[in-house]
Amino acid sequence: MLVGQTEVGCFGEEQKRVNLTQGTLFASVTPQEPDRPLLLTTPAAGIEVIGTTFTVTASETSSKLRVTDGTMRLTRTSDDSTIDAPKGKQVDTSNDETLKLRNLPPPPDSWAIDFKDGVPAGWVGTFMNSNLPEDHDGAINTVLDPQNLEKDKHDDKWARHHVDRVIISPRGETNGLFAIGKNTHFHVTYHTKRSPGTPVMMSLVTLSAGDSSTLNRYQAEMQRTSGEFEVDDWIQVSIPIFRFRGLDDPKLSPSPGELPLWIEFNCGPGRIFQLTRIAANQEGPGRYLIRSEDELERRAAAKYRLRILVHKYWKNDEFTLTQKQVDQLMALAEETWPKYKATDRSNADLNDKAKQQELKQARAKINRQFYLRVDQILTEEQKAILARQAKERAEKRKK
Repeated sequence: MLVGQTEVGCFGEEQKRVNLTQGTLFASVTPQEPDRPLLLTTPAAGIEVIGTTFTVTASETSSKLRVTDGTMRLTRTSDDSTIDAPKGKQVDTSNDETLKLRNLPPPPDSWAIDFKDGVPAGWVGTFMNSNLPEDHDGAINTVLDPQNLEKDKHDDKWARHHVDRVIISPRGETNGLFAIGKNTHFHVTYHTKRSPGTPVMMSLVTLSAGDSSTLNRYQAEMQRTSGEFEVDDWIQVSIPIFRFRGLDDPKLSPSPGELPLWIEFNCGPGRIFQLTRIAANQEGPGRYLIRSEDELERRAAAKYRLRILVHKYWKNDEFTLTQKQVDQLMALAEETWPKYKATDRSNADLNDKAKQQELKQARAKINRQFYLRVDQILTEEQKAILARQAKERAEKRKK
């Protein structure tokens, strides 16, 4: 597997040879005949591969070898010095006069980055430092996807309306940004202006635990609903790791021990999307959670109130609610809203059938309690009208 701006050539019939000019190569090689190993060359070293799982990063002046399984022999080109690297070790040809083995460092369980000092090296995006939320000094803005620009040879005006806008972390990370845990959450502060129904997607590319040759690709939607945010809102969202789903198999989600190599945000063509901070750690609410100003909560509760009042009671053709009844129903809806959100089935892993059933039963209980209290607010005449209307709708559906 090749990462980033990698140049590699393969040749040889009797003995396999790979020439890595620059970049990073992840590979899992099946056992080779002892007298005919796969030969991997870089500008700074030659490596014999018998059968192993490894990572090599090459430049004009140095090579870095990481062995996750098996044993490899590295020979430095400048002085022909040789060293055998077993499982769990790494070698850097540029660091020492004498080649030395070092232990592979354990990956951290958390990671964070902000953009107060500009766009870090290797990131795809542009820097901005205006119109930011408090306590933030910089952000990264999307750019036209470089890969799509290479494929689609059109003018700039066409590209602005048809090429996706992206933010991408460096693709040459060989150690992984961090190790995914059972309770890993991503916490992202961002701002977007987009058309309703156009999702902002966050993608992960990971290495499987213990296998540096298998790439996994996952994706999660950053904002699932439209209409709840003002166009200038800065949104803080927490995404549990189980919300990410495999691009090839949506039933899969990241497993503990997988190592994210890079992260990508895609907001589609012609959209604005900006980030001030990204963090991943083992702390979070255990569900998809949007944090915003108090106005968001008020607007969400108001949306729920309107659904109840307008659709069922307020605009009933056969009776009119008193102002006191309206106030009581709105207060009840505002009280019920947090409980209703807490029992959303998206708060748990879709594969956790027991938890899904538990949330479903809790939601049904809240609905029953809500309508019992509604009955206490309505008059007997109003309840009789509603019962008759419900019966008429049921009979109409049967026909």
